[in-house]
Amino acid sequence: MLKIITYLSVVLFFVACYTQRKQTENNNLERNKLKKWTYLFYSAADNKNIYDPLNDFSDRVSSNDDINYLVLSDTKEAGGAYYFIDQRSNPIKLLDLGETNMGDSTTLIKFINYSNEHYPAEKIIVAFYNHGGGYKGTCWDSSQEGDNLTLREIEVALLSSNKIELVMFTAPCYMGSMEAIYQLKDCSKYFIGSEDISGFVHWRGMLSYFDKYIKSNIDTDGQELCTEIISLHKEYINEQYGDKLTLCSVNLERVQEFNNSFNKVLEHYINNPNRLNNFDTKKIKIFGNTYTDLYSFLIALGDQETNVAQKQLVELTKNCFSNMMNSNFAGKNMHNYNGVNICFPNYYHYYDPYSGTSSIGLRFHTESMWSKFLRVLYK
Repeated sequence: MLKIITYLSVVLFFVACYTQRKQTENNNLERNKLKKWTYLFYSAADNKNIYDPLNDFSDRVSSNDDINYLVLSDTKEAGGAYYFIDQRSNPIKLLDLGETNMGDSTTLIKFINYSNEHYPAEKIIVAFYNHGGGYKGTCWDSSQEGDNLTLREIEVALLSSNKIELVMFTAPCYMGSMEAIYQLKDCSKYFIGSEDISGFVHWRGMLSYFDKYIKSNIDTDGQELCTEIISLHKEYINEQYGDKLTLCSVNLERVQEFNNSFNKVLEHYINNPNRLNNFDTKKIKIFGNTYTDLYSFLIALGDQETNVAQKQLVELTKNCFSNMMNSNFAGKNMHNYNGVNICFPNYYHYYDPYSGTSSIGLRFHTESMWSKFLRVLYK
């Protein structure tokens, strides 16, 4: 009996060694080869009320000769590590990082640089997982005293590469915000996020279809890919949660045009505050305590306007918004959601929402007249 146990132990040892060697060989074959796409999944799972999506992610995607899937995963139990999802959907650990601050832009920069060096591609997708806070950013790390990635930190990190085609917030809520979109307009060509609540459960149902699509259409560009991602959510959304999902994709090259037109609208009211006397803020729908739908706000602004020239300018701005949007999805319970939120503090005693450390370097605060408009509105 002892001989049998010893024999089985030896066999299992050699099988394990062989499997590990084959995985290493497969991984080495993928290194340093220029591919069409690299998908970077920044999974900040060291946070309360959050789970580790690594296995759910890897089960649904796999790398091949055209695409790399890399994950930076940080959890309460295991700390941070880089993973490569191989051809068989196995998450192969590449580098153990130990305790990692996912709320530090340096962590994101190193991840992007590592992929550029070892898994280069013509185009890069960067996807974030964690909670979201609109203009406050995302990726709070409980092991780092709640440090998080501000929008400015994300911008700095993404600018470290000129190959980013698409940035996606695949679970963080409220990241489909005008503040986030404007901050990242020079970092990527396209943007995907939810203006209201979201979760990885919304993405889990369509990831395998996304993987199949991109492999079958490897020469697709960001615009076509964004349209397909939104379409796949519509088709394969989890029925339990899909009715409450919102998701938009934005052409970042058209964001500046919208903001220029938006500023002209706001400037008119800043210079003529009496024009807001009949504007009823109680009719503005607030969600998440501090957000409103940007397009719905423009509709409300236009409906109360009697000045013909200003009314036409509001309509022009609405057209600029539509041109900026690539595609949009709102579940059947999400009425009047048009893709993008904006911070709208509905308080009796108004204060500037863009305050505190999370707003340091917030470009929308300095390059938009929104804050000045809010002061006039609540004066």
